[in-house]
Amino acid sequence: MKITSLLIITLLLAATDITAQTVTPNMARVAGKGIMIFAGEQIPAGDGRVTGYTIERRAEGEDYKTVATLRPVRSLAEFKTRFAQSGALLPYPPYLEGYQLDSIWIKGTTRGDIKVLGVAGISLPVLYGFNIVWLDEHVRVGTSYQYRVTAAGSGAERVSAPVVYTKDVPIAMPHILYSSFGQDGVKMKWYAAGKNKPAYMTVFRSDNKGAFHFVPCDILALPVNDTTIYTLTDSLLIPNQVYDYYLQAYDVLGNAAPRTDTVRLVSAAYTRMPLPEDIVTAADTVNQGIRITWRTHHAVMLKKLVLYRSENSVDGFVPVATIAPTDSVYTDVRVMPATPYFYYFGGVMKLDDAEKRTSSFAARYEEPRKPTTADLLEADAAPEGITLSWTYTRGNIQGFHVYRMLPGGDMQLVSPLVAASDTQTVFTFRDADPVRNESTFYGYAVKAISTSNVTGDFSDTVMVRPVKAVAPPAAPVQPEAAREGKNMLLTWNNMQEDDNDIAGYMVIRAAACSTDTFMAGRNMYTDTSVLREVNYSYTVAAVNVFGKWSAPSAAVSYSLPYDLPVAPSSLTASVKKNGIYLSWQLPENGEGYVYHIYRRTRETEAQLVGKTAKSQDTFTDTSALADGLYFYTVRSVSPEQKESSDSDETGIRYEAGQ
Repeated sequence: MKITSLLIITLLLAATDITAQTVTPNMARVAGKGIMIFAGEQIPAGDGRVTGYTIERRAEGEDYKTVATLRPVRSLAEFKTRFAQSGALLPYPPYLEGYQLDSIWIKGTTRGDIKVLGVAGISLPVLYGFNIVWLDEHVRVGTSYQYRVTAAGSGAERVSAPVVYTKDVPIAMPHILYSSFGQDGVKMKWYAAGKNKPAYMTVFRSDNKGAFHFVPCDILALPVNDTTIYTLTDSLLIPNQVYDYYLQAYDVLGNAAPRTDTVRLVSAAYTRMPLPEDIVTAADTVNQGIRITWRTHHAVMLKKLVLYRSENSVDGFVPVATIAPTDSVYTDVRVMPATPYFYYFGGVMKLDDAEKRTSSFAARYEEPRKPTTADLLEADAAPEGITLSWTYTRGNIQGFHVYRMLPGGDMQLVSPLVAASDTQTVFTFRDADPVRNESTFYGYAVKAISTSNVTGDFSDTVMVRPVKAVAPPAAPVQPEAAREGKNMLLTWNNMQEDDNDIAGYMVIRAAACSTDTFMAGRNMYTDTSVLREVNYSYTVAAVNVFGKWSAPSAAVSYSLPYDLPVAPSSLTASVKKNGIYLSWQLPENGEGYVYHIYRRTRETEAQLVGKTAKSQDTFTDTSALADGLYFYTVRSVSPEQKESSDSDETGIRYEAGQ
């Protein structure tokens, strides 16, 4: 059967200038009828660089012996004759159509090298036509041979790697992909994946379970990545009949593959898609998910396999995983226990972009293990009842049950299901009906219930005693605020003298843009965080040992003023050439101050005539221009721009030009 794509032999021939005794891979290869020897790249010619080839052979433990001499082909007619006879090398007729033999002959003999012929130069019929390939048919199965080729004219030698002649050369086995029946007959798609894929196939058919016989078929071979797709068409059929087929495949050198499996087909239209079959689901308790296993025939023909999931069987399916087509197991860990899920597989073949899907199948994950216990169980007793709170952060929980234990008794269920959401981590429950015995402690514990309806163990037990109803305390009275150095002292009446249940006080401070609270154990509070010249309003509330709060007291307001800086001392004045020179002694902590200088006469009020830099204790008044008596004082100015009172005054008579 002819395959209507040009299948060629890729030869790894050494260049003609390779040194003698170089071992050349693939120079000698096992073929269907013997061992094929590829002599070289140079085309022999009587006047060429290479005038022929001598082929020698040796078996294990033997010396080389000449087994063939390849002489030059002397004419186009001889070349065409040898080209037509190349079928003698193979157990099947080679594909000889489509060759431009005149052009190949002219180009090859002109250049003397098969590399100039491109693809045609590495096809078996052309190599045989130029007499540079030879078939050694006198070989024994299981015997190792080595060949030496000497190029006459150049004297170059090449030696093959040892070759063991065998009838079991590995060939990629064809497998049926699918078939269809139409007006042209049965069309079958086979595929072969891997190395050394078939170059020729013979089709055998059995009609209605009779004997197999050869049937002529057309074949189209199409490479797809590492796979070749073979499309076979058998047009000599009767509709609605059962037929059995098998193929006998050969590689490009004529080595025979084992016959394929027998395929039973019906001459009626149908299509087969390699999708997962025998799907089985099970709970995976180790990975906490749903484990899906399946089997896919001819998975190598799938380009993509996608698993889809929904929580109902009708719609809402979304992809959850893209899976290698050759895989057969997947665990979906993004599931909730005791929740039904529905799945299907979608597959895309290498030669088709349309996705086809399997039927839907259902699965669910049941978690058999107990949920872990709740954490941080606490109890708060109030007259309204006992409030329990706890935390749980592990998920997969539908809720909790609360249990209560009387002294000397067993735990008894006292709550309905306290439901849990996916995002909730803190839970509460109020037991409004405990026995009202304030001298008795009661024990409480909780159990978690998983989404798989498995109940966990008791949490740690918390002990609590009920409390009586207590009225809130009275509000504090007579709040007063006063300055205490750089702080503010707040006082109010001592309520603890009249009410032993008072545990402390809450001081609430309000300013223009903020509100702050402070705890106080006694009836006073020193506020050390006040800012100067900011008006604060204070109220006070009392809290008793039962957690009851009073109403707030009346508000009292206070603003803490800045302290004025101290004035300089020891002010003196003297006349200098350029004015009146003043000096003074800085007050305590006055290094960060600046100083303002004031001047008057008997007829005028004191006016500011100068300012100093920080910490400066001298100043020269250059603005006293007229003769007369001047009086000076100096004031300190703090970083807050607060000005002190006047220093002691000093006077001096000034005469211009003295």
